[in-house]
Amino acid sequence: MRHINFIIFFLFIFFLSEEGLAKETFKENNILVGTYYFDGWSGSNPVKDKEWAINAPTHLTKKLACEYKDRQPVWGWRNDNLNIMERQIKLASSNGIDFFSFCWYWKNDNGRIDTTKIINHPSHTSIELFKKANNKHCMKFSLLIANHVGARIKTEKDWLDAVSFWTKHYFNDPQYLKIDGKPVITIFISEEVNRFIPSIRQYVKEHTKYPDLFIISNKYNRPDSHFDMFSWYNIREKESGHSEERNYIKLIQYTEKSWTAIDSSFCIAPCVMTNWDSRPWESSTRGLYYTGRTPDLFRKQLEAAFRFVEKRNQPYQLVMIYAWNELGEGGYLVPTLGDKKASYLKQVKKARKLYKKD
Repeated sequence: MRHINFIIFFLFIFFLSEEGLAKETFKENNILVGTYYFDGWSGSNPVKDKEWAINAPTHLTKKLACEYKDRQPVWGWRNDNLNIMERQIKLASSNGIDFFSFCWYWKNDNGRIDTTKIINHPSHTSIELFKKANNKHCMKFSLLIANHVGARIKTEKDWLDAVSFWTKHYFNDPQYLKIDGKPVITIFISEEVNRFIPSIRQYVKEHTKYPDLFIISNKYNRPDSHFDMFSWYNIREKESGHSEERNYIKLIQYTEKSWTAIDSSFCIAPCVMTNWDSRPWESSTRGLYYTGRTPDLFRKQLEAAFRFVEKRNQPYQLVMIYAWNELGEGGYLVPTLGDKKASYLKQVKKARKLYKKD
């Protein structure tokens, strides 16, 4: 009888955790750590007649392929393979990452929803692979709604159609990240949708099995905000208008200053910067880039983020990392030809253990 009671208790705790708690505990402490996942590494590159472009994914450029070979992941530039996804899940989950926040794109731009284009969008390949992965139980996933130019969601009706699509295709997956039972989404361009959020919340309550959504804003933090949390996709200093090299320490200082500049009434998920260096994607426009990063400096920034979250004593504790695989912009944790041992990724696990010990 005692054995049966123990099994019942275990199952109760398991199903409770599946609904999501205010403070979900996946690893060493109560802070959830997520990283943004940009899937520009599948599909077909429009350039066909160049040697570097043979079998190239959509966002590979000549400069990235030829001048920045050290950024190539150890499995190659493409990631549209189930084995590679399972490898990434193992790498991320075993090193302290709780969830991927996948970039998601609306189609058509400024028009009604086109579900066929969305389903077949090459930048959604990795989301579908994650859902099929045999080891997906090791971590969670959520959506970063990249509603920028080319993927703008304009009207209230379109936002409600998007919610309906997300519910059917993502939210019902047992590994979708939920807080207080609410599916988590992050909105890249937040100001436009803010006025529709009350209607979105009402729609979710009336038309889905979920009590609400947990909605995170990127950049919008005015007093009329209807969001549950504030965060960033990335943080960097104002562009100077010309190519300019700065030290990674300057980026860390600016990043940490940005966290503290937000009004204390907001629940904040600090964004930790692996780096910013988009020179492989630059053409005529030039901008800031940072050099001199080290694994130790990155880890110290992570530790500062943990302390920041703890000090604010927020009901919800998240830390976001830019990014898992923004290879063209210089923000990545994946093991590459220049970092085959994934030394930056390993700092996440190390930082979490140090934070717990403190």
